Amino acid sequence: NEYKSYLRMSGSEVISRIPRPPTLRGKQTRLVFKYIWISVGLAGVGSAYYAYTNIYKHHNRYRTFWTNYDPDQGCKRVNENMAHWEKKMDYWLDTGKWVGPGMAPIPDSEE
Repeated sequence: NEYKSYLRMSGSEVISRIPRPPTLRGKQTRLVFKYIWISVGLAGVGSAYYAYTNIYKHHNRYRTFWTNYDPDQGCKRVNENMAHWEKKMDYWLDTGKWVGPGMAPIPDSEE
């Protein structure tokens, strides 16, 4: 009875009796290489898309911003809006409510 002989064997003897090919052959080898090339191709496409959208275009946006930037005009605009910013901060510190971005109107004080 072959089943009883398997029960008497140790684990390594049972494993050694299972027939296995020494290397992948035929269709298995082709599939492995096919999936490797598919994964490499998809990784390359994803990397190229990321590089184009998040590096190249991002760099161009910053380049066009800084070529058109005038620091004197920026300082002038900041100084014009400083009084409004200070009023917003005072309102926020007094009430704990944030007014909003930019030149959002400040509500009348609740006092």
